[in-house]
Formats: sequence, C-alpha cells, structure tokens
Amino acid sequence: MPKPTVARTEGFCIGGGLELAMVCDLQFADDDALRWGLINRSAPANEIDELVETTLRTIAANAPLSVKAAI
Repeated sequence: MPKPTVARTEGFCIGGGLELAMVCDLQFADDDALRWGLINRSAPANEIDELVETTLRTIAANAPLSVKAAI
C-alpha cells in the first residue's frame, strides 16, 4: 500500500484480527499484548490513543526517511 497502515488493538487479538494486524506497518496495543512480542509499541490502556495520535502526527509531519531514522 502506498500509505502507512496502522493497527490499534486493545486486549487480545487472535485469529483473523491478528492476521490483519500483522500485515499493518505499525502495531499498537495495550500492555496486555506485550507478552506476545508481535507489536511495535505498547502503552497502558488509558494512554494508547495518545501514543497512536502522537506517532501518526509525527509520520504525517516528516519525510519518510526522517521518520525511519527516528524509529
């Protein structure tokens, strides 16, 4: 896809949902999903929306190479 795709999950993501999340460029989840080791970033459930928004604003405001260097 020409634009970045983002998966944001809360709680368990198993089966088709997990498959869909894994093909996305970025995966965000709450701390419950951290033990699976399949995500880019995790945060407490009450902070995940802010983390996703901040990251997406950074991607939108910067050129692709500078974003890669920052991550």
